Amino acid sequence: MRLFFEVVILNKFILEKKNNLRGALFMILSAASFAAAHAGVRGLSDEVHPFATALYRNVFGILFLLPWY
Repeated sequence: MRLFFEVVILNKFILEKKNNLRGALFMILSAASFAAAHAGVRGLSDEVHPFATALYRNVFGILFLLPWY
């Protein structure tokens, strides 16, 4: 019986570590996405009107998130 509880506790510990790693990877992906969006806006700011730049950024953001809705 003791072995069963040790396995359950160990599995819970491993799952928590996987969730922490998954969360850290999502944070890194989020930071990279914000940096890429900022770089894109900087690159377009000299050539395109700011309202058009904001429109493009929001449209591509919606298209990216659409599969999860």
